[in-house]
Amino acid sequence: MSEQVSSLDGGQAQDGPPPGPQPTEPQKGNAVVRWFKRQSLFGKIRIVGVALILLVGVPYGLIVGSSAPASADVGDCMNGQTAETLKIVECTDASAEWVVIGRLNEKVEADFTDDSCAAFPQTEISYWEAQKRRGVAGLVQGDPKGFILCLGAK
Repeated sequence: MSEQVSSLDGGQAQDGPPPGPQPTEPQKGNAVVRWFKRQSLFGKIRIVGVALILLVGVPYGLIVGSSAPASADVGDCMNGQTAETLKIVECTDASAEWVVIGRLNEKVEADFTDDSCAAFPQTEISYWEAQKRRGVAGLVQGDPKGFILCLGAK
């Protein structure tokens, strides 16, 4: 005796799920976590590296750059005796030696003379620095422009 199985599709047995929409597994985690998990190992390393640069490098650059002479403005206090040590400090700081009494922008090194700060008679020392050039501007020939700080005693 043989047994036969009858089906609604004309006797054809199907291997696999029935036609129609299939239930899907619920995905775990939010969209960012799921996206990160799909990245390759190299992709994950790059993402973490960029995040570290942003989290550590940017604040460091802001802190270091904010005390540089290039960010000094009239009324700021500074300390230091050389170009390497000159930096902005709080005026209430005991180490404050100088006050910026004048700033002259767009000056070339040839403009930096003993008379550069003649308009500010309280000037005791002056400081010139070239602006940092990047990209195509760094390749342009000619004298780099910068700024002159006229400093008086605190």
